Amino acid sequence: MAQTTLTKPSVININDDLVKMKQLLTEAELLLEDSEVESAALLITQAEDLSASWPDEFLERMDVQLVNQQIKELIEDAESMNENRPLKYETLDSSFKQPSIEGLKIIQKAELGVKFDFPIDLNEYVLGWVEVFTTSKKGYVERSLTRATPYMSMVKRVFKEEAIPEDLIYLALIESGYINAAKSRASAVGMWQFIRSTGRMYGLKQTRWVDERRDPEKSTRAAARYLRRLYETMGDWYLATASYNAGPFSLERAIREVGSSNFWDLYRSPWLRDETKQYVPKLCAAILVSKTPSAYGYVYETLPELAYETLTVKTQTRLSFIAQKTRSSIEELKKLNPELLTNSTPPGAYQIRVPKGTGEVNLVLPKAPAKAPIKKSNKKTAQPTAQTSKNPL
Repeated sequence: MAQTTLTKPSVININDDLVKMKQLLTEAELLLEDSEVESAALLITQAEDLSASWPDEFLERMDVQLVNQQIKELIEDAESMNENRPLKYETLDSSFKQPSIEGLKIIQKAELGVKFDFPIDLNEYVLGWVEVFTTSKKGYVERSLTRATPYMSMVKRVFKEEAIPEDLIYLALIESGYINAAKSRASAVGMWQFIRSTGRMYGLKQTRWVDERRDPEKSTRAAARYLRRLYETMGDWYLATASYNAGPFSLERAIREVGSSNFWDLYRSPWLRDETKQYVPKLCAAILVSKTPSAYGYVYETLPELAYETLTVKTQTRLSFIAQKTRSSIEELKKLNPELLTNSTPPGAYQIRVPKGTGEVNLVLPKAPAKAPIKKSNKKTAQPTAQTSKNPL
């Protein structure tokens, strides 16, 4: 009787991977010191790739979180060197102007009767960013508010369900300008700019077919849960949002070194990066100007909310086939499903968003036509006869 050989399942040696990750990140840090940003970003991505096959429970390990904190900090460093860096990496120099008396009157008038569920300190740092948002960055704010309009009601609903301040909807204005496909050079992705490991910790799938960090509702849910967890850890919304930017270990280290958990004490210390120091006043200013945009002179377009239904496909299906059945287009389907990375759904069953009113169409793939059986011929094939050549002699 033949014996069956049992093959052992492959074992992931996480400790070896961690050593390799630290080596890659050390090299990336040296490259950043020499302003070799592209090469450093490549090494950071390679380091992240090593953890792609780890089970999700490994991500909760303290040594893994410390390495992921290092990845986040290096991403911040790499992006801050980018000339076309996102708004969240912008800082104010010492020459920035405070709002004029007229500007302060506008702020006071805009605040009348407006309720905030996120604490707003009207100090010089916040007022400085209000001045920036209403002058040099006015166009950026207007474009961001336009892009935000289709998602506003969805984000408000999710934030209410997750019990976090509704005003934090404007954190995405700082992070990405409400662009679902936003991707930093060092691989932070989506409206809420998740790095790979944090996205996985909060349930966002990332495969060759989909990246749920790009899905507005799924990533919003993940961001809300992450922010709530940071608040539960820090006990203060300024510290929680600063942790969202820099990672909780950075804030805990700063608090330990300064001996204070007051954000403005940390702001005035050398223990926070400039980007993190500016992040909270920038967010406060974004909330101020975005809740009453007309009071600050913003003019922007209000786009309709995304209207869609969901269909379940049972197997991997080309978007061209779904577009044909729903009388839409591949572009429209990709707009409704920004998590899709290719022109098909992923293998297996998948819920896809389709235009409103097309959720009942039949998406059964047509069967391939059966091949006609090849008829066997009863005729015998004539054998070639050998011809004898005549002897010319």
